[in-house]
This record gives sequence, structure tokens and C-alpha cells, in this order.
Amino acid sequence: MSSVSASRLLEWFKKNGGSVHENLALTFSSEYGYLFTADKSLEKEATACVCPFSLTLSYLNCLPSPPTGIESHAESSVCSSLIGKLKPNAVGTFLLAEQRTKGAESFWFPYIDALPREEVLTTPLWFHPEDLVWLWGTNLYSKTVPSEQTAVELRRAMYKEAWQSGITVLQEKGVDATKFTWELCLWAATIFSSRSFTSNIATQNADESFPLLYPVIDIFNHRFGEKVFWNMEKGTFRLELPEGAPTGEQVFNNYAPKGNEELLMGYGFCIENNPCDQLVLRLAKPPGVVHLGLKSSMPSHFKSETWSVEESGFYVRGRNHYAGAYANQSGLECLRGVQPELVSALRIMVAFSFESSYTDPKHQQAELWWATLDALSMRLQQKRDAITQWDGMLPATPQNRRQAFAKIYRDSQLRILNEVIEELDTVLGPLDREETTIFDVFL
Repeated sequence: MSSVSASRLLEWFKKNGGSVHENLALTFSSEYGYLFTADKSLEKEATACVCPFSLTLSYLNCLPSPPTGIESHAESSVCSSLIGKLKPNAVGTFLLAEQRTKGAESFWFPYIDALPREEVLTTPLWFHPEDLVWLWGTNLYSKTVPSEQTAVELRRAMYKEAWQSGITVLQEKGVDATKFTWELCLWAATIFSSRSFTSNIATQNADESFPLLYPVIDIFNHRFGEKVFWNMEKGTFRLELPEGAPTGEQVFNNYAPKGNEELLMGYGFCIENNPCDQLVLRLAKPPGVVHLGLKSSMPSHFKSETWSVEESGFYVRGRNHYAGAYANQSGLECLRGVQPELVSALRIMVAFSFESSYTDPKHQQAELWWATLDALSMRLQQKRDAITQWDGMLPATPQNRRQAFAKIYRDSQLRILNEVIEELDTVLGPLDREETTIFDVFL
């Protein structure tokens, strides 16, 4: 965004009912890009910014009879023919792409002209091969599956399928769809993923959730813990600051707790020493009889008949997580960073192939606990090895912003793994060295 684009954006915003606190200035930094800083302090309960519902961009603008406050572009936009054919989020993507091609003729031109372009986007969908190396072995780019099955490529495929479906619908309607290139629509999808707000905060329609772009409100960067209040009235977004803001400081928004994996995939950045970061550990699909046992013992977690991605993933967190330790019924301090459901699932899985060397039930349970912790540690070490085996492929330092963010994500995942493995080793180490017994630890 050039200074001309920034000035034009604010002029358009205010002309159409938006407002920015008079003490806020739109500035630029190499770390954050464009941001708002306080030229003078803002009082408590200050309203930092107000974006009218009428300035939002979403699939609502393609409806012939949109909600009050939204202007219908159904007659002027070819995207109206996508209503009912594509999901609302995909319709919004096509609308943004179309409005960009209209240039200055678009109502949203000052906003769209100020949006980041393809060359500066930093979500993994815009990574070059040399950038992706920094993600190898992580949950975002596993090297144990074909590349098309990695999280990054599955997300790309999802967007591409929606794009292809939209092109087909437009062509069937006799529309020349050549302007809707794949790269343009991928750009639009990325803008929505990185800058939009969910309709749940703006409308009372509980049937379907979809993303909306709120111009200028989306310039306020995210910082966890920042005290802000989202005042929504009939779709109009008021960003309020309960404690005000001091002179010279950046004014942030707060998008709620988000780990680096979510931030990188959706928003294109990561936070160093992120207090909300965690790691998802996925368990491999077990034999059918074991899956049935899991469904029987943990029906609230294992609900599907198949081994779904959602059900196979469990959270692991480091020592400095803002939520503190997990509560676990075992009372073992070494499990403070492990989601209790993961421990329960592993214990059930281990039990199916477990043969105790004891006859006393209490002794058998103690030995089963040992085997469960050992299985957990082994899986965590395998996850760590899957990432670190590619260390030799990495340059000494990141060469661009994409790699810098990927390094933050990668390093944080390894830190979490190392911390939890070390905590498990406080129990497993002495047992392996026969410095203590399972009866001392688990009974």
C-alpha cells in the first residue's frame, strides 16, 4: 500500500460513513506492514474505528435482497449467478476477484487497491519450493505422505475445486470467465482467510457462517491479550479500547487465542514465543477392533465410523502456554502438557496388545501406565525426528519473510516437543535405568 493508496483508502472510508479516532495515524513498519499508532493518547473506552455494515464485502452483496444496510450488486455482478451453486465463502472470493478486475469502477476500489498483492503474501500457499523446506516434517507439510496429501496442498486443492466449480457455473451461464484466473482467485481466497471476520459476529443468521471483509478494521494487527471490545450493531463494527492507548504505541486488535500453525496457514505470520502455541499430534489409524474399543470407551471423542482427521488429532502444549497445565486424573506431573484424551486413547490402544508380567490387577495397571507413557514418548520422538531430519537442507538463516515465519513455527513446534519429551523422561528415565520401580511411580 503506497502513501497515495493509504490516503485514498481513509478518504473513501470516512466519506462512506467509516471513522477512525482522530489521534490514530496510519503508518508503516517493516515488521507489521501498515498499522495504526497513537499520535496522542486515547482515553479509556475510546472507539478506535467504526466500519459500517454497508462497506463490508461478502457474498451478501450478490444477493438480490441482502440484509438492511448492504447494497445489492446482483444486477451488476456476474457473481450473482453463483448464489446457490457455490458456498457463500466461495461466492465472496469470486466477488472480490471480480471487483479487483474492475479497477477504479468498483465501489471498493480504494480498499482493494490498498490490499497486499500476490508477491508479498506469506501464507504457505504462496511459498516457493525453497520456502517449503522450512515446513518439511511439520503438520503443514508432512514428508510421510504424497505432497498432494499435505495440509498445505489439501488447502490449495480445496480452493482450486471451488474455483473450478465457479468457472463451470459461469461458463454454463454464458459468462466469459477468462478474467477469473486461478492466481487471481487464490489471491482473493487468501485475502479472505487472512483479513475477514466471521458472519457470526455481524448477523443473526445461525444457519450458515461465512466471511466478511471489514475495510480499515482489518488493518489493526493481532496481539493476544490486548483488551479490546467488538461492539456489533446491525452489522456495523465498532472497535473499542476499554483501557485506551498510550502515545506512540501501536494499537492492536485481538482475534482470540491462536497458535502459530493456525496463524501461518490462515494469516501468513507467526508470533515468536507465542503463549497460545500448541502442537497437534495425530495417531495413526488402529486396527478395526481397537477403533471399536475407542468408540466404546470414548464415545464423546470418537464419533465417526471412520478414523477421521479431527478425531485422530490431540493437543500437546509447552510449559509457558497461557492456559497452564492440563488437568489429568493420573496425577502425573509429566503429563501436564498432554491433552488427557490423548493419554486415554493411547492407554486403550496399548491395552489391546499389552501382556502384563504380573497377576495382581494393581500391578498390571501400573505396568500398563508405564507402557502408555513409553508409547507416548516414542510418538513424540518420532514427530520430532520427522522435523529435524531435514535440518541439513536448511540455510543458516531465513532468506525472506516467508522463511522467517516458517522458522518461528518450526522452532516452536520443536520446543514444545522437546519440553514434553523431557518431562516424560523425568519418569521414564529412572525406570529405564532401574533407579525406581513402577510401583513407586504409579501406585
